[in-house]
Amino acid sequence: MQKNLRLINSKKIMLIILLPFLISCSQEGSIRSKITTSEVLDVQTTAEDAVELYNLGVYYRDGIGGYKKDINKSIEFFLRSAEKENIEAQYNLGVIYSDGENIKPDYMLALHWLQKAADRGYAPAQNNLAALYYNGEGGIEIDYNKALKLIEKSYKQGYTPAKINLGSTYFYGRGVSEDLVLAAKYYEEAAEDGDGDAQLIIAQFYRDGVGVSQNLDKSIVWLKKAAKNGNVEAIQYVKELEN
Repeated sequence: MQKNLRLINSKKIMLIILLPFLISCSQEGSIRSKITTSEVLDVQTTAEDAVELYNLGVYYRDGIGGYKKDINKSIEFFLRSAEKENIEAQYNLGVIYSDGENIKPDYMLALHWLQKAADRGYAPAQNNLAALYYNGEGGIEIDYNKALKLIEKSYKQGYTPAKINLGSTYFYGRGVSEDLVLAAKYYEEAAEDGDGDAQLIIAQFYRDGVGVSQNLDKSIVWLKKAAKNGNVEAIQYVKELEN
């Protein structure tokens, strides 16, 4: 059966850049969306708690809470938090070093920090670490077996991007035997989670009979869901259907 469809992240597994958003709490536990300028220097000076340090990293990364964007300061505070075993700080360092936005990518440092978070069972880190092994970027040796084990661990925690990546793994047959039925299964699970990209993919599967019995009604249902979720391609396809 021909694969007459275009998949997202063609030939590459998804390196998900989903940075956990900041929730900063006062000592009383109330959620604070920003701090005043007069508090900035005091917080920087006194912060020792891993969560406080992590939050400062987010402030500087995103330029919020009275702070100007500064990726170097963001890394500094994420690093201090990560060394205190904050798992989200470890993950975010891995993301920053692999993404390379505003800094030169350093895939070995990305590997180091993602491995630390992945070893502690953090699903997003397991997924992104798998992507490094799958894509083999920055001098990291491709290792499909490691990648698959990591994705499966992330998948077992219900992490939606891992479902998409398992679909891609079986679709392309990288490190496993090509299995379009399994690919469709994992893509549809991600689609059921509400992922717009997965919804578009499974719509194409049902349209073309890839890994599933051809079903144009189901294809249109998934296509419309993808469009509702803001998928640009799906929105265009729906407009074409309605014209």
